[in-house]
This record gives sequence, C-alpha cells and structure tokens, in this order.
Amino acid sequence: MSSTHVPLIQCHKEIQQLHLSLRRLRIGTFVTSPPDPNRPYWPIATASMDTSVFDVVHMFSERSISAVPIVDDDGVVLNLYETVDVIVRPDPKCLFLSLTGSLDPCSLGCLSDS
Repeated sequence: MSSTHVPLIQCHKEIQQLHLSLRRLRIGTFVTSPPDPNRPYWPIATASMDTSVFDVVHMFSERSISAVPIVDDDGVVLNLYETVDVIVRPDPKCLFLSLTGSLDPCSLGCLSDS
C-alpha cells in the first residue's frame, strides 16, 4: 500500500491581508475624485452591512456582476455578497432585509412566519 504525501497549503500571508482596505489591496480602479461623494470607491460597486438585499440585487443587474464586497466605513472588506446568497433565500420578503440580516444563518427562513 503506497501513501501519497499531500502538501500543506500555506496561506498565512493572505489571511493577514483580510483586514486591509480595497485601496490598500489594490482591488479595482480608483479615480482621484469620485463623481458622487457618497460613493468613495466608485467605480467599484460596494455595499455596507446596512445596504438592503434589494439594492445589492439591483447592483448585480445594473453592472452585470455576481458579487459585491461589503465594506465598513474605513473601506475594510468585511464580507462578500454573491448571487448565490440571494438564491438560497427564495422568499421575496428577504429582499427587504439588510445584508446583516440576510447573512445571519437564522434568516434562511426569512420572514415567512410573520
């Protein structure tokens, strides 16, 4: 019986970078002055934890994208909201949840009991 050696994948460097901002990670294209001061990461589509699922679905459709980074006030990536996150919640009422509520595993049933 022969045994195969499975190499250990080291990703310590990548894990340490998870707390960095989009700009620091050099993700996307940044311009010197965004056209709208409320969109500091323009032209990158971003969301906050308070953004509604409906607004993110609109971003998916409008920009033909499948994922949106969720960032905090400092631009640090907290999570990534993907189209599959919408698919697993088929109840239309889920569109009115914030991303905080939508990403909560307990919200898979969404608002169907109310």
